[in-house]
Amino acid sequence: MKMGNTPIVDKTMGYSTNIDYFDIAGLNNNLTGIKITATDGRLYTDNYIIPIDVKQPAVPNLKFVPTVGGTGVAESTKIFITSGDQNDTVQYLLFKDRIDDFNGTILTNNNQTNIENKPSNFIMSVSKAAGETGVIDLCKSDLFGGDEISSISVVAVALDNLDISSANFSDIAKEKVISMQNTHVLVDVTDANNTPDQIPNVYNENCEATGSYKGNGTIDTDSGVRLTSYKIDSTVLTYRPFSDAKIGTTVMNEMFLETPVNDLIGKIGYVDRYIGKRFFIKVGSKLYSGQFAASGSHDDSQSAYTLTFESSSQNIGQ
Repeated sequence: MKMGNTPIVDKTMGYSTNIDYFDIAGLNNNLTGIKITATDGRLYTDNYIIPIDVKQPAVPNLKFVPTVGGTGVAESTKIFITSGDQNDTVQYLLFKDRIDDFNGTILTNNNQTNIENKPSNFIMSVSKAAGETGVIDLCKSDLFGGDEISSISVVAVALDNLDISSANFSDIAKEKVISMQNTHVLVDVTDANNTPDQIPNVYNENCEATGSYKGNGTIDTDSGVRLTSYKIDSTVLTYRPFSDAKIGTTVMNEMFLETPVNDLIGKIGYVDRYIGKRFFIKVGSKLYSGQFAASGSHDDSQSAYTLTFESSSQNIGQ
């Protein structure tokens, strides 16, 4: 603390001070101000309260259902971000995988992204109101990319000010998000004849469901993949298609699929074009991922491909 004396208007002697820093023991969310008491050491005492906000916003909730409490049918293309507090949170910042260090110029006061200063894994800012109605732009983020379906771990923090240099930050929340942009979806349930589904439903570049795939024509057609489910629960397979992939008359690759607990769920057929590419599959409420395998690797139930469990409540099409 620095102090110096200066004459006041009535020609008595006063003091001015500059406070460089101070320590507060037991700092917590209940602190709303700092009380400064000045005294002349004899009879005169004066108090002044400096307002201060150190309350941390509540951790945001990331979910794929719009209802309070997180019940109902999950979305495939929207994520909902809600706050645990009523009035404190004003916006959220979303990042891929982690939060890097950044300075207060990542966003300007009018909430526009400053390209020069933002971390490379910064995705977007979302207002509190937009978070509650659902964020579809995340599905279209260029952080997904590639010629195969992909996912990212979204990290979110809540802020209590649009100017992040003056904002308090919440603790982080995480959720895995799969991009449904430009994907095809097959849906099947078991039947007596094990009839596969090979006519996919389409999600376009805007992450919108546009109906069954017709290629360049008007008749439903395939995109080189088929799904056969052994389960009474709906089984959904999602992948990014190749426009030149067709089932045709050639022998297809085939791989049987099982969960990490050796539960056989079905099989998929696919043309060579897909070998090495990623897919997601959901059985009931459980989501898994896998990779189209090389020919002959998992072509019977005894050598079934073991899927990887994915901790996410997102739907992957219908």
